[in-house]
Amino acid sequence: MKRILLVLILCLFVSAAYSQTFRQGVGLSAHCGFLSNDDNDLTFSSALNYTPRFHFMEKKNISLSVGLPVSVGFSGGYSYDGDFEEYDSNDDVNFMVNAPLMIDFNWGAGANRETKKRFGLFVGVGAGFHYGDFLERKYDADNLYYYTQNRSVTSFGHAVNFGMRFATGRR
Repeated sequence: MKRILLVLILCLFVSAAYSQTFRQGVGLSAHCGFLSNDDNDLTFSSALNYTPRFHFMEKKNISLSVGLPVSVGFSGGYSYDGDFEEYDSNDDVNFMVNAPLMIDFNWGAGANRETKKRFGLFVGVGAGFHYGDFLERKYDADNLYYYTQNRSVTSFGHAVNFGMRFATGRR
């Protein structure tokens, strides 16, 4: 019984190996998040993406893929202080890199080479690396004033992505 199960699993992997295709794309992205759990500073960034990925388990208009969507761009900050009801939009433009390893479900355009759809969606989960420079606004309670300082953040952790794809060119 174990041998039969092993042969069936091996056949599934071999058939999936023949349906693998390499795809790549470029695009734009937007990222947002908090610098820490107890922080009111929401950071935004926009970036250029290069997304190499291997598609497997391909069907008519859907596929699963493993990819490394590398984003390189610029980030800025926006903060709100509830104590003084102040909005602060600093002119802080800084560098950021985002590189998660993702498993995505793809539908429509970009799912495989045979699809005729011009629009597609994807959603995925994975683990990611993020580096970014941010200006952080601090309050000095002893001297009663605000000051800003540059903060570099490097993090590893869970990642979620979703987006859409548009087919370009002739079919």
